[in-house]
Amino acid sequence: VPYGNDLTNFSHIHIFTRNAVGESLTPAVVQVVDRSLPPYSVTELRFMDQDRGTDEIGGVVEWAEPPDVSVISSYRIKMDCPSGTIRILGDVPIGSSSFTVAFNTPLENCTDFVVVAINPVGESTINATTPIEDKTISSCPSDLRHHFASSRWRIVAETEVSSNWR
Repeated sequence: VPYGNDLTNFSHIHIFTRNAVGESLTPAVVQVVDRSLPPYSVTELRFMDQDRGTDEIGGVVEWAEPPDVSVISSYRIKMDCPSGTIRILGDVPIGSSSFTVAFNTPLENCTDFVVVAINPVGESTINATTPIEDKTISSCPSDLRHHFASSRWRIVAETEVSSNWR
């Protein structure tokens, strides 16, 4: 069946054999199953590194789901690394709009997070990417995106700080 045929009104394909004498009277019948890769991508992909270790990341990758998720079964979260290698971090089901990257995850020179919709046929050819910025303890005083500012900064620990201090 040529690509792009409208199969809306068809449920089966009948296949008849033919030879020099004529066409067979009994066809082979197969059900039409229209399968395709997800044609959608997540939007508003973002990540802010909360692991302050050098060459380590941790935090939450967040996104907005596409309006139509009918042909999507889950989302795959990956890291785009040097030489075109892709590191798969995990899959989450539809209805999810975030993925937690464990603290102390090695950065391994990866440059971007990639989130792609998947279904039983495979991965969508459309994906969303966001750059990975490795935030370190030394970058914290100059990083004002966390909305805390002080004329005096001091490092009390190089481990995760409790939520009472955030």
